[in-house]
Amino acid sequence: MKRNRVLTIALTLVLTPTRLFAADFLASHERLAIQDECERTVYLFLHYLNGEQGKCADLFTENGQAMAHVGRDTIRKHFSEIEANDNNVNVNLSSNLLIDVRDADHATASNYVTHYVSKPVANPELTS
Repeated sequence: MKRNRVLTIALTLVLTPTRLFAADFLASHERLAIQDECERTVYLFLHYLNGEQGKCADLFTENGQAMAHVGRDTIRKHFSEIEANDNNVNVNLSSNLLIDVRDADHATASNYVTHYVSKPVANPELTS
């Protein structure tokens, strides 16, 4: 078990040296803090999509873009309309999150999202 863990770490270092050296200008802890903040933003966005869609706009800059919607107010209107009309149960699963930190002010992220939708089902056993 211990041998496999060491091998995994060695493979990770061999496969990603360009990414490590490209961001050498940032201290390791700074880069990790930026990555953590970006990861939290992605997951917070997905969390809001599960039922609080209007809050998604809070994660965008004033001139941000979400699909064809440009500007925080336009984005808020779009997602708020979804929230007002969507009474489904929504679950979003994220995988393969990749965050590249370019510098202290710029990072990019990509991930895959699987979106499950279901109509709410009343369970008569749970209601009194």
